[in-house]
Amino acid sequence: MKLNLQIDGMSCNGCASNITNMISEFSGVKNVNVNFDSKSAELDINDKQFNSDEFIHRFDDTKFTVKIVEENLKDKKPSFFNKITNLF
Repeated sequence: MKLNLQIDGMSCNGCASNITNMISEFSGVKNVNVNFDSKSAELDINDKQFNSDEFIHRFDDTKFTVKIVEENLKDKKPSFFNKITNLF
């Protein structure tokens, strides 16, 4: 599943690199692309392992403000399909 973020508080590409490292270490994150110019990030996550509340609070003690702006659900299969797939 794809997740798009708005990130406030970045002042340089070093900030983007630090945020990339912070996000990469979080459980359920498979891939991350932080863009300093657009103050945004796109994450590829495993939604069964990813906890969005814990993720947002991960930035509480930093100068960055992170907001989830969009979840791309087209990558997410319906639960019925998952149940059938698990039978085989």
